[in-house]
Amino acid sequence: MFICQIFKKQGFDLVPHPIVKGTSKRPDFLAVKNDFEFYIEVKEANYVTESEVASSKRESAILDAINRLIISDFWLVIKELTIKSAAQPSGKSIARAIKLKIEEFASGCLPMPMNSKENDELGSVIGDIVIDNDDVRVVIDLLPQSKKAIKGEGSIGVYPMQTFWGGPEDSIRTSIRKKATRYGELDKPYLICINALSTKGVSREGVEFALLGSPTVIYSADPGACEGKWKFEKDGVFLSARGPQLTRESGVLVTNVFPSNIHVAPHWFYKHPFARNELYFSEFDLSYHHLVGSY
Repeated sequence: MFICQIFKKQGFDLVPHPIVKGTSKRPDFLAVKNDFEFYIEVKEANYVTESEVASSKRESAILDAINRLIISDFWLVIKELTIKSAAQPSGKSIARAIKLKIEEFASGCLPMPMNSKENDELGSVIGDIVIDNDDVRVVIDLLPQSKKAIKGEGSIGVYPMQTFWGGPEDSIRTSIRKKATRYGELDKPYLICINALSTKGVSREGVEFALLGSPTVIYSADPGACEGKWKFEKDGVFLSARGPQLTRESGVLVTNVFPSNIHVAPHWFYKHPFARNELYFSEFDLSYHHLVGSY
């Protein structure tokens, strides 16, 4: 686990699966440095919904079928891929339709949608091929290959751009809540570490929304007060509408670490303001956050 390297670099020895009194379950690690000891639980959070996973699999099946096409002289630029229904469109049927349209363009049966320009440089887009039915819409540009281009495996030169709605907060909250009460009452501080792995990325704002609560704006009843005041709803990890919660955990470390960025991986280290077993954050050579004032 790459996240463990963070603590090893801090000089901690990590004892895997230590025994905890009162339960047969074991945390991932016991971190030990001199007289300083605490438990560590590590969890990956890949925050995509089940529907997003299903949609991604259907899109991948279509793209794989298109990529297996043998197309000479052109790269395929996938400008749009939209699945309209819950059905799985046939990737082979879509690929056959694309191949047929390219052949019709080449034979002169169909006019090229845009001006054709012969040159040896990539970047001259010839036109759109559109496959549009009840289940799927695919829009493809034909990009002429340079005579110097090396044709690799697959016919797709550019994949569709991905856009996302939402952030990591729901997945981070869920991951922490699953781990927070797993071991009952603990005799040492307990740190939950979340490695947020996703193409969507992770930010300080998203982490804070997960831990502190969803952001909301409160406006004064005074008609002369134009500006609102930001506050957190009591739906975060540390505090609910009923008061402090998950107090068995002492803190949360959220990071986004993988093999190529382990030396520069960002981290967000938060002290639980209501923890039963205090974790001394000053013992770490890591920047951290703690709450000051009312919450």
